[in-house]
Amino acid sequence: MGIWKRAYLYIKRKKTRSIKLFLIFFLTGILLLTGLSVRRGAAEEAGKIRSSLAAGLTLICKPMDPYKMFDISTNEKGETVFLHKLPLVTENRIEELLAVDGISGFFSDLESKKAYTEHTLVPGVDSQALDILEGRASEEYPGQRELLEEYQEYSRIGAHMVSVVGVYDSQWHPAFVNGAVELVKGQHVGLKDRKKAVISDQLAEKNGFVIGDHLKIQCIEEVDCAWYGSIYEAEIAGIFHMNFEQPVGEYTKEPQLLANVIFCTTDMSDWYTHEEQVYFEKEITALESEHHLETMVLFVEDPALLDSVKEQLLQIDSIDWEYYDTRVYDKDYQTAAAPLLMMIKFSDVLIAAVIFLAFLFLLKCLMVWTRSRKRETGILFLNGIKRKDMLLQFILECCCMAAAAFPAAAFLAGPLSGFLGNGLWTLLFSAANTRGYEVITDGFGSGIEVNMLPVKGDALSYVLTPEMLSGVFLVLVGMSAAAVLVSSKEIWKWKTTELLERR
Repeated sequence: MGIWKRAYLYIKRKKTRSIKLFLIFFLTGILLLTGLSVRRGAAEEAGKIRSSLAAGLTLICKPMDPYKMFDISTNEKGETVFLHKLPLVTENRIEELLAVDGISGFFSDLESKKAYTEHTLVPGVDSQALDILEGRASEEYPGQRELLEEYQEYSRIGAHMVSVVGVYDSQWHPAFVNGAVELVKGQHVGLKDRKKAVISDQLAEKNGFVIGDHLKIQCIEEVDCAWYGSIYEAEIAGIFHMNFEQPVGEYTKEPQLLANVIFCTTDMSDWYTHEEQVYFEKEITALESEHHLETMVLFVEDPALLDSVKEQLLQIDSIDWEYYDTRVYDKDYQTAAAPLLMMIKFSDVLIAAVIFLAFLFLLKCLMVWTRSRKRETGILFLNGIKRKDMLLQFILECCCMAAAAFPAAAFLAGPLSGFLGNGLWTLLFSAANTRGYEVITDGFGSGIEVNMLPVKGDALSYVLTPEMLSGVFLVLVGMSAAAVLVSSKEIWKWKTTELLERR
């Protein structure tokens, strides 16, 4: 009797065992196909999002001792001069980097500052507090007025505080790049501009500003409720519009509102630093000091060019790249596609867990069943059946059940993929159907960034491709063969007489 016939008769005779094997392979197959289908649908949609968003390379200067980085001296005014003695990315090397093929722009995160302005702002909690104190609004709860009176001076200065962000090129600030805001009038401020700014249309409307007008700011000292130093005056070069509505919460102060953010040329940062140093009697940095960019994002025209751009950068010998860490910049993609990335991770975990647990369970079952067949195996050996043929029979029995279960798993995996995938998709995504944004500020209200919220687009597509089907089938067959080899390893060591004696 041949191997195939013996395997067929055994499967037919041991119906309970065969049904159990069928169920093991059926559940394994349907879960693997479902996980792969959900993963493919999520990855396909995530890929669309990635292609629509800006990507780039982030250059991060490694921490170093300032005395290693700079030649430090004093000028005739007694101010400290910092001149680079290492080949780092400085302001005068920016254009060299921008000349690399594939780079479309750059952004360097200069520290934002809180400043005082006499102009009218979009109201936050301090303006609302003044409205109550000055009778323009009623109290929201008993005793609120008395509580606000204790902080009246803070509210008066807070109602005129703005966030001022120094930018080398405002069009490449992340808020403009991800579409949270867009320029609607005038032009962006650029690398070579000085004393120019871009403001919101809300701020412009409240103060009657038009392109070419000037706004004024001063440094602020919040503890003493005072502004100090000289006045920084900037020409309004552009006006932006917010493409989303930022809610004003119970604790949202004026400088935390994106509508009150002023994008200024980088000379503003030098001015602010100088005024702080004078006011607080610190060491004064000379204007002729060289600035280096500790963190810099180089945006590329196409994510596919990232490797090429990186290779070209490393060929620029005027910069010592040993002092820098280079990373991929895909912040907008990571936030906008966060639920999809979670679905992909869930699918990966599901696939790995199903393979691991199914193999262990199958192995345990086969070890029990193989031990129960010792006497039968010994009799077959006595009748001249070779050990190799018996092993092939065991493998064939198991693989036949895997092959029988696979079509049923493939048939039901499609509907299950849609059910599971749509459930995850609904659970992880917000209910909004349009692109949204959130404004994140630090605890002091000066540092500000705008993150893109996840986008719930059209329903995902769950498809079982030929590659998935063939891959899962091979996994089931391979798992069958591996489990049989491991579970039957012990009995092949025993002699025929030992097998006949054991039950």
